[in-house]
Amino acid sequence: MERLKRLGRGSKLIVAVCFGGAVFGIVSAVQAAIPDSNGVIHGCYQFSQTNNNGGALRVIDKDKNQICRKLEKPLDWNQRGPTGPTGASGTTGPSGVAAIFQVAGALPASIASGDTNPGVTPAWHFRGPTRSVGVTDTQSILANISGSLGHEIPPPAAPINQAPAAGTEFGFGVCYQSSGGGTIFNMNQVSSGSNANFARSQYSDVEDEYTGIGAVTPGAGTYNVGYCVDNYGNSTLNLNGGVNGYIEVVEGTVQ
Repeated sequence: MERLKRLGRGSKLIVAVCFGGAVFGIVSAVQAAIPDSNGVIHGCYQFSQTNNNGGALRVIDKDKNQICRKLEKPLDWNQRGPTGPTGASGTTGPSGVAAIFQVAGALPASIASGDTNPGVTPAWHFRGPTRSVGVTDTQSILANISGSLGHEIPPPAAPINQAPAAGTEFGFGVCYQSSGGGTIFNMNQVSSGSNANFARSQYSDVEDEYTGIGAVTPGAGTYNVGYCVDNYGNSTLNLNGGVNGYIEVVEGTVQ
């Protein structure tokens, strides 16, 4: 101690650093051996009441040949417990997309009027390009296609920008048809492909965009799919641009 007092400030700092490093090395060595290489923590607990220490627990390092004492029994445990049971399965994610088809092209310059019974048996017609789509029994068809349609009011029948009379309207949407031909079914906003559920609009004297969105699970086969119009009003759609959208084939039934 007297020698330490005679040491200068720098010498005392060196001694302190060396002493601290030695202690740190000892602690590191202990930590490195507890738990052992298999993740087991070895301990001893006192089973006999001596000096009021009954039940006292201490950790030992078997790699250093440390053992339990006369009044102690060994008690080992793992650093990591056993693997628990597998949890419940999560909810099923959305159905995957099997194929995507782009649809783009021009609409007819003129779409004549005259189709009848729009709410019961509409006379749907494909307008613009269609795509041939094949599906299995467990697959569905989804379509999202927009078309630019309008009705030019020729002078002097009505002033410019004057809307036509009420009740003159047309239906629009997305449709499908067996590749072998036959009836064209509207599938707008319903999964069953019901012809009675479709979108409709009043004639407009400017070219507006009308979007058909639909889904259907038609059964295994190949189908023509595209944008469709049912012009059951009394005027011609003659301000038409083009169609643009996509068709998807997905696994599962669309609700």
